[in-house]
Amino acid sequence: TQLASALSYCHEELKLLHRDVKPANVFMTTGGDVKLGDFGLCAYLADITKSTEAVGTPLYMSPEILSGQPPDAGADVWALGITLYEAMSLKPPWAELDDGYGGLQGGMAGLAKHVSAKSLPIEALKVANGGNYPPELCDATSSLLAKKPASRMGLKKLLAELNKQPSIEELAAQWGLSKEAAAAMAGI
Repeated sequence: TQLASALSYCHEELKLLHRDVKPANVFMTTGGDVKLGDFGLCAYLADITKSTEAVGTPLYMSPEILSGQPPDAGADVWALGITLYEAMSLKPPWAELDDGYGGLQGGMAGLAKHVSAKSLPIEALKVANGGNYPPELCDATSSLLAKKPASRMGLKKLLAELNKQPSIEELAAQWGLSKEAAAAMAGI
């Protein structure tokens, strides 16, 4: 939530694209707060409307950037989705392209082709499929990774989803608890 909020602030208030959202640029304070850092590649939205330069870390680049289109806020939203996927799966994105020597099989063209044709296995992260995460978080992550920028969930909607407080009954159902356990939770 804090990372999405930081990105939203950059986009809405500062009119700034980060252009390098990835786990290495997300920091945690000793108090447990999440901070977005390393703004060395950032640019003002107004300044990059016609730029087709691919800037950032390749594995976190959106399909449109990889195909040479100008970046917009959707590229940061995609990178947020990739970052969430990596945090949840504990695996880097597109690991199957690792050539074993620190590079990518097929280079940037191979990555662009792969990203446009494949999706990350987010469904496997759901509790119902043996994973550790509620379906709402997995579905939100999937919607951040829509191939078409116009189809991606916006940061405002994501923040609204993340800030929803589920009822005890909803939590009990998500966790597969019995009625007795749900009643005990409600009594706490």
